[in-house]
Amino acid sequence: MISDGFRPCYNCGDEGGCMIARLWSARATPQNWRFYEKHFIDHVVPELRTQKGYVASNLLKRDDGDEIVITVMSFWRSLESIDAFAGTDRESAVVSPNVTALLSSYDKRVQHFDLAFADTPFDLTF
Repeated sequence: MISDGFRPCYNCGDEGGCMIARLWSARATPQNWRFYEKHFIDHVVPELRTQKGYVASNLLKRDDGDEIVITVMSFWRSLESIDAFAGTDRESAVVSPNVTALLSSYDKRVQHFDLAFADTPFDLTF
């Protein structure tokens, strides 16, 4: 329980172990960003949803002048779930060859973090 009385939606100390966050970044032109966003929504998310142990993902963007910085944050129940998705080298980025043409640059390696705490789900209505 947090001091304001709200119970967190997720805490790594809860039963079941820590969820894993998988982070990957790339850059695209503003024009190609639109294509990447559509690809992510139409193809990546449906594919991720078929993976055992996949929980959710977020697509982040930041305008950096001539480029858009893209960060994908996906959440997984375990490293074993990530291994089933990514293969024997879990730190290797999984990027479709047809998508690389949309990107100015992209990380070939990903980072994994234990999700220590999450105050979600959140209301996106304003």
